[in-house]
Amino acid sequence: MSTPRIRSDLQATPTEEGGIKYFDVSDPKSGSRMRMYDFEWLIAERMDGRRPFDEVASWARERLGIAPTASDLEEYARKLRELGFFELGEGEDLVRSAPNAPTMMREAPTLPSGGNGAGKAAAAQGEDEEDMPDMVAESTPIGAVRSNAPAATAPTMAMPITTERPAVAAPVPERPAAPKTPAPATHSSTGRTAAVQNEPPSRSSAGSIIGIVLVLAVVGGIVAYVKLMGGGPGAAKVATVVASPREVVRLYDGAAAVKKSEGQTLSFGEAGKVSDVVAAGTEAKAGMPLATLDSYAKVEKDLADVKDRLGYYEKQLAAAKAKNDAEGTKAAEAKVEEKKKLLGELEARAAKVRLVAPGPGTVAQVMTSAGADVKPGAPVVRLADKRSLVEMKVPAADAGAMKQGANVTLQPAAGGSPIAGRVAKVEGDTVTVELVDDAAAKVGDSLRLVKARVPNVVPVPATALVGGDTVFVLADGVVHAKKVTVVDRTPNEVLVGSGLTSGDQIVSSGAENLKDGQKATQ
Repeated sequence: MSTPRIRSDLQATPTEEGGIKYFDVSDPKSGSRMRMYDFEWLIAERMDGRRPFDEVASWARERLGIAPTASDLEEYARKLRELGFFELGEGEDLVRSAPNAPTMMREAPTLPSGGNGAGKAAAAQGEDEEDMPDMVAESTPIGAVRSNAPAATAPTMAMPITTERPAVAAPVPERPAAPKTPAPATHSSTGRTAAVQNEPPSRSSAGSIIGIVLVLAVVGGIVAYVKLMGGGPGAAKVATVVASPREVVRLYDGAAAVKKSEGQTLSFGEAGKVSDVVAAGTEAKAGMPLATLDSYAKVEKDLADVKDRLGYYEKQLAAAKAKNDAEGTKAAEAKVEEKKKLLGELEARAAKVRLVAPGPGTVAQVMTSAGADVKPGAPVVRLADKRSLVEMKVPAADAGAMKQGANVTLQPAAGGSPIAGRVAKVEGDTVTVELVDDAAAKVGDSLRLVKARVPNVVPVPATALVGGDTVFVLADGVVHAKKVTVVDRTPNEVLVGSGLTSGDQIVSSGAENLKDGQKATQ
């Protein structure tokens, strides 16, 4: 038999008071509200019109630690239906779907006399009394109702709460009073419990829940529930952060101020004979050759040959992969790497034997002539320019991997849009970057160099990672271990590339002491 369907317009807000967790459930049609224990609402929420009662009962056993039967839940659903919690079925009373404020959710359900869980409730109370947390009920705990007692109401949570004058006093956890014989409940002539308006509801010997007492009685009442669920003894206290995938920008440490170039003097990196040089006063553009040694002709030819062979082996590699030829792929990959290495070496040598303008400017002075012999480091050309530059300090290993003319990205130290830059010079751990657009920043602005842009990752605190590849996610009062892929990390933060879903509640502290499936609370 399928459950009825809980009304989708009911609004449930989790809250906690005195160490006890609740949901404040409000009805937008009538404006009325009811405070329910968290497990009451969690079970009601599972009733979606499709799940059978026995499936909900199984879920309650596995996730809530209580043992209701399908028939118990059918009775609970009947009580909730009377209170207007469910969508109307065909042919049902239309008035019941939208009760008004005075009547919504205040008709306390009645408990059957006795109950099949009385013995278990008494046993649970007696065995766990010393370490049991303070309880809500003041009188006899759930399940300790004598079999000859008249039907009792469970009205503590059954009165409406209004914004003008709350009709429900929030329950205060306290040590249960000595068991008493429950007083008979007041009944109307129709047998329904009489509703008392504008008065704080009294606690009954059956506890302070609505229809779910029928379920709890089976396992010994709320005493057993508080011990099993989060918030009771054995539940870990954790802090969480919400998984939110996004692009993360990694920046190098430190910032540098924008300054105007004062011009620069260029020199060859090798000794040789000058084959050609520009004249003074020449207006130069970025990348324009200014002076060349005669050895450049051979380097240029070697560069063309290596680029040609690199293209050939890249095609060979693609063909081998397409055929799933493992041996051919391995051989082609080795050739591609060999040619790439040789290409890099030739490009570095070319930069030593031919001087090019690093940016736009005017050739202010030429200090050699065609046919002259020059030594490495000797001044050849002085170029006057008005470029905007920043000199960034980066780890030497990273600086060594940056090539003159390579495109990089800068970012305002105070935050803002990225700024395009180009590597003008690398010396040790100092990288001089020129701004592609001088108008992007003014002299004195503080900029930082972008190390990497990492798309679609989940940043989590480093304390959330356990064993290098595991985080814990909190769901329904239980933590679950999840394997993740880490794509980058700093001492304080880890970037997770896969293994998490947007909205996951990631345990951010205390994760090292958790176990998969352990109960936990925030």
